[in-house]
Amino acid sequence: MNSLELSTATTQTGKRRASLRIAERIGTHNISLLVALAILVLIFGTLRGDVFFSSRNLLNIGLGITILGVLAMSQTVVIVAGGLDIAVGAIVGLTTVSTAMAIQATGSPAAGILAGLVLGGLAGLVNGIIITYG
Repeated sequence: MNSLELSTATTQTGKRRASLRIAERIGTHNISLLVALAILVLIFGTLRGDVFFSSRNLLNIGLGITILGVLAMSQTVVIVAGGLDIAVGAIVGLTTVSTAMAIQATGSPAAGILAGLVLGGLAGLVNGIIITYG
């Protein structure tokens, strides 16, 4: 075995070890769920490819998941810190309703968004103070 073969074998072994470490961190049950999800996406894409992979549908999916993604990230921070805060959804509901009511009352989307941001920020601050010190 010459040095080129040895370095190639070492590189391939290192890559296998790295992929095994990643698989161990993720967990095999999670990988199987991702594979199942990928298979379902391919099935729907094959059966309804003209609609499923259209730019309009992908845009709708992206717009619909952004709010949920932001909520999930904020809840993840709370869980990593060792707590559990189920009031996040209630604050989002309060903020959404207050924003809609302010837009309807004033007729100005900018004023409604500002009112929603202020109310959501204050509700989050009060909630955070209660959780931290209460």
